[in-house]
Order: sequence, then C-alpha cells, then structure tokens
Amino acid sequence: MKLDIPATDFFDEYLHDEFLDDDIEDPLIEEIAPWIDNAEDGSNTDDETDGAPVEEDPNLPQTTASSTNTYNVSEIVQEDWDPLRFEHEGASPQCLLRITDDMLDLFKNPLPLVHIEPKDISRFYVAMMGPSGTTYEGRLFLFLLQCPPDFPTRSPRVRLLNNHGVSLGPKLCASGKVCLDILGTTDNCTWSPTHSIKTVLMAIQSLLMEAQ
Repeated sequence: MKLDIPATDFFDEYLHDEFLDDDIEDPLIEEIAPWIDNAEDGSNTDDETDGAPVEEDPNLPQTTASSTNTYNVSEIVQEDWDPLRFEHEGASPQCLLRITDDMLDLFKNPLPLVHIEPKDISRFYVAMMGPSGTTYEGRLFLFLLQCPPDFPTRSPRVRLLNNHGVSLGPKLCASGKVCLDILGTTDNCTWSPTHSIKTVLMAIQSLLMEAQ
C-alpha cells in the first residue's frame, strides 16, 4: 500500500519482494473502507471484537480518547512491547474506529518515504527509508506496528523486523524493540490518547534523523 512516492525504484522493488504478491499500488482507502462499516456496526456493542473477547486491564488508567492527560504505564508497556507476542489479539470497535480515522489521515496527508502495508485489521508493516545525511542513509527499515484492543488508551506496539538481531543504536535494540517515550518503551512514557499512528511514525522518523 503506497502512501508516498519513493525516492528510488529500489524502494518499490524491495517492498514488493517483502510483501510478496500483494499489490502495493492500491490506494489505502480501498483497504480501510470496509472497516468503517464494520466498526460502525459494532460501535454500539462493547462486547463485540474481531477475535477473542477483550478483557479490561485493571492496571491501565481509566481515560478517554479525548483526554489530553499523559500517564505512566511504562512498566506495563515495556513488558508488552512486542507485537509478535500478540498475533491472535482481536480489535475492539473503539480501536477499529480510531485506526480507520488514523489511516484516513495518513492517506490524505502522507509522510515522506513511508509505506504502509496492512497485515490484518490492526497490524501494519511500515517501511521507512533512512534519512539522507545520516548514518542510516539509503537503508530501508521495516517495522511491524500493532494497535492493541484498548488503543488509543494504550500506545501501539512496534518492532523493527530487519535488523537481523543486531543493535542499530541505543534506541534500536537487537531484539527489535524501538525505545521511544511515546511508545512507553523507556522510563518516561509520554503516550496520550490524543496521539495517533502518524504521531508514532513521525517519532520513529525523528529517531532515525538523530543518527547524524
């Protein structure tokens, strides 16, 4: 799924190889349009999810998507940062509606050199090209981003997929963990429900820019 025009043909070719036979030329709106109806149908039913029922986590603070408050859930998120551990986790109607809004925003206002390929309804492959003028210049970074059922109360989970078990810096760990305050993967969690998937992607881009 192409959200922006790549700088090189290699970028397209690499993405096509990574996503096999998926058509990355289709506009994002074609993928997420069916989700809108599904989300609206289920938005009035708190118990309906895609997948296993979602139980409320008593450890999480009670807040709403419109809240501007931040809170410290670092210990919780640091244990649950890896999206590969939650392959069978379902998406709640609230999560689905918010994902739809965030994806529509990314489609209308794409980030430069960022491609997103949906894996399923709440998981996305994200490809970013290393910024010019940095040690990451010309390198393609592939991430897996997953929105938990209580998103946007909780931040998305993000894993770097193509580091081959090698640490690429203090914030890109050998495990694939991406250490950012906004993800709650540091000692200072700054996530807020007012943040979006785009906010997370911009934070990752800023992280890559730091490698001067």
